[in-house]
Amino acid sequence: MSGNTEYWQCESCKEYFLDKDGKNNIDIADTVTKKLPPEIIKGKGQSITAGEKKVLSFTSNAAFSDFVRVELDGKNLDAKNYTVKEGSTVVTLKADYVATLSARKHAIGIVSESGTATTTFIVNAKAV
Repeated sequence: MSGNTEYWQCESCKEYFLDKDGKNNIDIADTVTKKLPPEIIKGKGQSITAGEKKVLSFTSNAAFSDFVRVELDGKNLDAKNYTVKEGSTVVTLKADYVATLSARKHAIGIVSESGTATTTFIVNAKAV
């Protein structure tokens, strides 16, 4: 979300100031802060076994309306391999796709207009 830094406005002249004493004049545009980059708020630290048919779900705190795409290991992930729904932004990797992932640490990114929320998960090798 975007917001504002702390500022004061003079009631008589309607000008904006950085300080309550009205010594440092500013434009109102100077008070606007950019949207914070999104973060993964659910789904961090998951692990599965290679070949396991299990869905993996990750939630970004970015607005659903800002959703752009999903990246896995730095590459765009085909939308047929996941679902995305509202509730902030909830991305679920489909079980059939998860079963094809190689045994190693993987990085997932939920890309939104305000940035990319990232985390990792581990696909463990099958026990012998």
